[in-house]
Amino acid sequence: MNKNKTLLKITLLFSSMMTMMAGAVVAPSLPQINNIFSQTPHADILTRLIITLPALFIAFFSPVFGKLSDTYGRKTILLISLVLYSFSGTSGYFLDNLYFILIGRAFLGISVAGIMTMVIALIGDYFKGAERSKFLGLQGAFMGMGGVIFIALAGWLADIGWHVPFLIYLFGFIVFPMALIYLFEPKQFNSANNPPNKITPINYSKKLVALIYSLIFWGIVVFYMIPVQIPYLLKSMGDITNSQIGLAISVQSLAGAIVAMNYKRIKNIFSFCSLYQLTFGILAFGYIFISFCNTYNQYLVGLLISGLGVGLLMPTGNMWIIEVAPESIRGQLVGKASTATFIAMFLSPIIIQPFIHFFSISVAFGVMGVMLIFVVIILYYLKLNAKFLINQKACK
Repeated sequence: MNKNKTLLKITLLFSSMMTMMAGAVVAPSLPQINNIFSQTPHADILTRLIITLPALFIAFFSPVFGKLSDTYGRKTILLISLVLYSFSGTSGYFLDNLYFILIGRAFLGISVAGIMTMVIALIGDYFKGAERSKFLGLQGAFMGMGGVIFIALAGWLADIGWHVPFLIYLFGFIVFPMALIYLFEPKQFNSANNPPNKITPINYSKKLVALIYSLIFWGIVVFYMIPVQIPYLLKSMGDITNSQIGLAISVQSLAGAIVAMNYKRIKNIFSFCSLYQLTFGILAFGYIFISFCNTYNQYLVGLLISGLGVGLLMPTGNMWIIEVAPESIRGQLVGKASTATFIAMFLSPIIIQPFIHFFSISVAFGVMGVMLIFVVIILYYLKLNAKFLINQKACK
């Protein structure tokens, strides 16, 4: 592999590290932030929005960026998004007003929409076949490692002060010059004879795409319980530090990263549908285990188990939608997949809250585990009976 292609891959991987856990970087300090702003009306829900509000804006802007990128290209949108990421992310370090912090988080969401959508679309543009499968697994591993590094670092920084973890978003300024130098626009955006706005989209299975979006949505609803709910669950045990919370969350990310590194080998054995069954089955076991935990070490085991499923979750959804999407509208379909991902992030605490209100956080984990078992069963019957699923080349 030549040097430039290696640096191109590293740039895409570093960009990926900044996306999935972008909102969760401040998770270890969330209980502390809640205490600081306890006199603010509705502080309990507003402080949780520090994590989930970016997801709402990611969901709204992802298809916008996807459509724009299919017409004007990917690189410029990515570069602008990287700059906005660092400015908006670090704004929380300088602010002492909860509402202003939330405004900064909204702009963070817009930036992540641009970064994530462009990175996934570029992977589809740059790589084909087995190389694409291998790289998506590597991407999942780096996203997991981003969780390990950033969340663990955030826990340590939160013990210094609740403002300090916001400085982690300066990482965007490191990636920007790499993207500027090593990334390039795919051929379809540089051809005067084939302007992108003249391309006629080819047919694809809308039913299959809808199924993929649904699986992405529910997978993320369940996954995002970890950064949103685990800090409160661990704090309820008593003398638990912010760094211990960060370590616990990073354990899941580490397990996911290890699995994602081997994604190509796993994908060679299973179809996309079977991979989702495996993913949800592992998550179900991990979450039901967590619902019965009583000690910190037990929670670490439960998070480790669930992390094995998380390692398959993102690569499977991303690769499936890339395989299904016609090249001419890849950015649009990838953007909508990002919308499904981040609407799920935003709605996760809202969907889970009734179970917490009437029962407990532990019970909520158990309920979600049982729900995932039902999804596994539904996928089994879909594989047997749904012609649109069986006959799709991308499912094999």
